[in-house]
Amino acid sequence: MMHPDCGHTIIDTYPGFLETLSSLPGHTIEEQIDIWARLYLGKWPELLAKQQNDYTEQGVDWRSIAGERVFQFLDSRLPDMQLAHDSLVELVLLIWERTVRSVSPGCSVVFVIYVGIGCGAGWATRYADSPAVLLGLENITECGWADSTALAGLARTRARQYSALGVAETG
Repeated sequence: MMHPDCGHTIIDTYPGFLETLSSLPGHTIEEQIDIWARLYLGKWPELLAKQQNDYTEQGVDWRSIAGERVFQFLDSRLPDMQLAHDSLVELVLLIWERTVRSVSPGCSVVFVIYVGIGCGAGWATRYADSPAVLLGLENITECGWADSTALAGLARTRARQYSALGVAETG
């Protein structure tokens, strides 16, 4: 959703993850990864490809990492993912106002809240042809950063990195 007052977009994929989560019980980890890729991130193919490509560039099998670092911990980390998600939705506007907008007026940013395959808690990159901050709930909870203070620091740091991307593109 595009915020009407400040030029940023929040793509919140977490509700789609929760819908997909109900399809996972009773399946092997490998099957869960396939379901996650098809039903959940199939709705955001650029986000899926970005993560898969990141691991491919590192010479690592993304499915192995997903199974070892993410999927076996989903149930135990879900409460913290929910807490982090709820905090991020509220923090994004504040982070935008205090960091990005003041450093790069006129620039827009895409914030993507998602459950990924371990590529990073916060990732300053491009998404949908725009500078973006990707916020991976799976890594945020793995790092123990579900509280709003830790999340504010993470989002602020990535937003500053975004600002450097935005300034470099326009300047």
